[in-house]
Amino acid sequence: MRLLDRLSAHATARGEALAIVEGRSELTYGGLQARVASLANVLSDDADTPVAVMCTTLTGSTVAMLASMAAGRTFVPIDPRGSATRICAMLDRIDVRTVLVDGDAPDEVVSGRRAIDALERRESGDLPLPAARGAADEIAYILFTSGSTGVPKLVQHRCHTVDQVAANYVLEIGLLSGERLGVAAALAHDAAIVDIAGAIHVGATMVRLNARDPRLWRRPDEWLRLQGVDVVHCVPTVGSRLLRKMKLPAAGGSASGLRAWVFGGEACSSDLLHLVRERTPTAVAFMLYGQTECSIISMKRADDPEEAGLLGHPVQGVEWTAVPTSEGVLELHIRGALVARGLDADGRAPGRQDAAQWSPTGDGVRMTEAGLAFWGRLDDLVKVRGERISLREVESVLSLVSGVREAIVVLNGSSPDARLVAMVDCEPGRDPRLEALNEALVEGIGSWVLLNRVVVVHSGLPVLPSGKLDRRSAVRMCAEIA
Repeated sequence: MRLLDRLSAHATARGEALAIVEGRSELTYGGLQARVASLANVLSDDADTPVAVMCTTLTGSTVAMLASMAAGRTFVPIDPRGSATRICAMLDRIDVRTVLVDGDAPDEVVSGRRAIDALERRESGDLPLPAARGAADEIAYILFTSGSTGVPKLVQHRCHTVDQVAANYVLEIGLLSGERLGVAAALAHDAAIVDIAGAIHVGATMVRLNARDPRLWRRPDEWLRLQGVDVVHCVPTVGSRLLRKMKLPAAGGSASGLRAWVFGGEACSSDLLHLVRERTPTAVAFMLYGQTECSIISMKRADDPEEAGLLGHPVQGVEWTAVPTSEGVLELHIRGALVARGLDADGRAPGRQDAAQWSPTGDGVRMTEAGLAFWGRLDDLVKVRGERISLREVESVLSLVSGVREAIVVLNGSSPDARLVAMVDCEPGRDPRLEALNEALVEGIGSWVLLNRVVVVHSGLPVLPSGKLDRRSAVRMCAEIA
């Protein structure tokens, strides 16, 4: 059964069951179905162009995502924290004429486009979903990711991929109808789409974990218990912070009542898994590996802290293998019917990829006695506090700052203490302040990209014999200066 059919089934059979809890706001499955139908009927009049979803709330994101699929419209998740210039360039690239919001949006973004408030439309009785329900092979959404070229790339995901990934997610963590799933990610990340699809698939309740809520951070165990959260899905950085704030439980108990943690977006550390065992001994930890470019998910139940970093098995219909590189590192390759393809330079979708063709993911792995373990990225893509950042894109923005001749950005440390450090070659007497560089990054990329330190040089950056920037030397030099 497809995702939208499951939504209709839940609305019919248990319409009063809660679908979303967000602060003091609650939305039932019946109410969600009605809102989705109302918005979908508005969107169904122009199904040939994609629609941007630029929402800040879980409720708005869920309604907008499902309504787009119901109307047969490909949706494009956009991070509202991005710079207006960058967002406009992305939307122009794929001819987006409609933007779904749940609050204010920059004038530059909505100018010349149709802006629709996803939360403005209330329940409207028995209004049915449009006839266009999103065929399995149609493109459900297109995600802009930070690619290794310094320019955001587009990756397409089909409707049947969303259904398959949701089914796999629910099966692996054992999510049940009526359970409460803590959602921390924004829609611009695949993680939120997985959570929404997974919850709708089984009829669970989504509970928004608001990073700005001081009550959550003051006493996370009490907050989670009062909200009745059974499963929390978050990046290891957030999970570590929550766990450290929790009280040590009494013997044989767990103050929060959590059944499971799902960690994704970054590699898990053994320290994090030790915290799970210490602070929530009745909860199980799952390590999620998700690859945007491949539309896959693997889940590994971590019964021992020493299993940190291990990959599970890929979603049904996808297989993977480890291939040695010239540097001796193993690179993960993948193939199968769910493997996604990016769009070409003009934003057009290429033909279907051969399911038998192996594609590299860009992730390095290592073989252990227990199985494949995540080693790190083989390109310049890094994860900082769960945010996917292209070092080359950051460098391209810094190079435009007045007085900067060239820049190299490196990641020092590992999650949750990873820090972005920039080494910049500047003109004599032109030493930019850290604040000025961060202002340029917020304006050029978005507020999630911030440097922790800047190292200024005037004699050029380290390079390899080939002329490429020597990142390893830069990491070592920055560490020595620190």
